[in-house]
Amino acid sequence: MKKIFRLVVLSFTALFGWLPTASHAVYANQCEGCHGPLSLLSNTADLQGGNVRTIRAANNPNYLTALITRPPPTMGGLVLANVNVNAIAAEIGASPNVRAPIITSTPPPATGTRGVAYSHTYTATGTPSLANNPGLANAFAVTAGALPPNVSLNGSTGAITGTPGAAGLFTGTVTASNFISPAAAQAFTINIANPPASPVITSPAPANGTRGVAYSHTYTATGTPAPTFSVTAGALPPNLNLNGSTGAVTGTPNVAGVFTGTVTASNGVNPSATQNFSINIANPSAAPSALENPQPGSFHSGIALFSGWSCEGPAIGVAIDGGTPRTVPYGSERGDTASVCGASNVNTGFGLLFNFNLFGAGAHTAQLFVNGAARGNPVQFNVVVPSGEFLAGASKEVTVPNFPTAGRTTVLIWQQSEQNFAIKSVSP
Repeated sequence: MKKIFRLVVLSFTALFGWLPTASHAVYANQCEGCHGPLSLLSNTADLQGGNVRTIRAANNPNYLTALITRPPPTMGGLVLANVNVNAIAAEIGASPNVRAPIITSTPPPATGTRGVAYSHTYTATGTPSLANNPGLANAFAVTAGALPPNVSLNGSTGAITGTPGAAGLFTGTVTASNFISPAAAQAFTINIANPPASPVITSPAPANGTRGVAYSHTYTATGTPAPTFSVTAGALPPNLNLNGSTGAVTGTPNVAGVFTGTVTASNGVNPSATQNFSINIANPSAAPSALENPQPGSFHSGIALFSGWSCEGPAIGVAIDGGTPRTVPYGSERGDTASVCGASNVNTGFGLLFNFNLFGAGAHTAQLFVNGAARGNPVQFNVVVPSGEFLAGASKEVTVPNFPTAGRTTVLIWQQSEQNFAIKSVSP
């Protein structure tokens, strides 16, 4: 492959910052980035005159590969590999020996605060020197990740300065380079926190609830450090609890009523934030139900029926005269309740035969209970006792004219098993 070279004359002092003596010579490869045999580029007189002739690759005239050394080249010296001659002035001093950079500063402070000035300075050894070298404008550079917003690195001095504009965790790598391999790298991890701030409760006041129904509400608040929550006045409804760390109010209230108080958010920064609450826990709405027998004002003797229906079960009871509810079987089919309880919920009936004579003669009340809760108002009914608890050995038929309508006759017959009269016939 044909190589094209260009001969140029550069000021040695301007390029390298020092003037060689008669004991120095300049050698260079004759292509960009080559590592082959070196050619002598100037004689002693040229070096002492302050000028150096070198070869640049024609395809990239801004770059050179050169070795500045004491003869012979095997004694070592400064190697510039593909160095931009317009951007470097090497600092050699009395000796042409060079050293790769080593970062000597500790990593930057691991913590900072948003809105508070932040600073750190990277330092490094090496020849050419890195800090404040006009030929090494990017001696220090962030080569991975990123510094916090509004914080920057001065590539020449190694200084990190600025006022962080956002909180968060910022990681990355800073590299120190003086064109002598290998470059030095150091990782950084900087956690920028928000400045201390007093709490402000941002959530609305808690809502009302229903007894027996799970309840939840979450208090939220801004502030640094993160606030905690507590009830500082009054009390939450029974069986509700406040989680001080998360602000969550959870539980299933088991008592109806209105409960008032105050929740406070605090984080050690005054003033704390407060919010009053007033939570109305209502009794649940009762599902439809009805006690159909006994009817209000009815009269009963002997064996009679407690019966009715309820859209919910399964625990049905009837309390007589305020006593302990008597269990009533539940679940008989009542298609007539589908319009109220739903087409898929028709097994809503309940019923129980009972000897009403045991209640004693006179007026009584019956109260329906569904799953332990009273439903509706007590029903008043009357009991007539013919003779003691159970009348045995008696028989009787009674004719009732003009019943159930005029001109018709109904015959009643005594039923010992039921302890009351039943209809035997109706005519015509």
